[in-house]
Amino acid sequence: MNDRESHTFGPDKVAEFLMQHDMDLVCRAHQVVEDGYEFFAERQLVTIFSAPNYCGEFINAGAMMSVDESLMCSFQILKPADESLDFMRQKSIAYIYALVEHLRNSYGWRRAVEDADDFTSGHIVQNAFLERRGG
Repeated sequence: MNDRESHTFGPDKVAEFLMQHDMDLVCRAHQVVEDGYEFFAERQLVTIFSAPNYCGEFINAGAMMSVDESLMCSFQILKPADESLDFMRQKSIAYIYALVEHLRNSYGWRRAVEDADDFTSGHIVQNAFLERRGG
């Protein structure tokens, strides 16, 4: 039995909740966001995630939010480790190659795989071109 419950909501519900409770900001956590924190609903809701490279499965930053006496929010970013980025790059490439190899062996596909790194933006571009063999 799962006691958890999930709901989706839009900016209108955030604004309604804030007005009903006389608040200015909802701060939530426990959802991976790439840059460690992310605003939503015209900066009325912020999601904070404090674990960089979450479970070795994501290339995400972590963040900590501080609130001063005047209620000004600031963020400290915990960048992902370079070693983790390299590990994730290798894991991504290995996954793409394994998937393409599976398709080739199982369904008779030819393969041409290209990979290109763009470490300046922190993104990895993977392209796999598959073409069905004639027959």
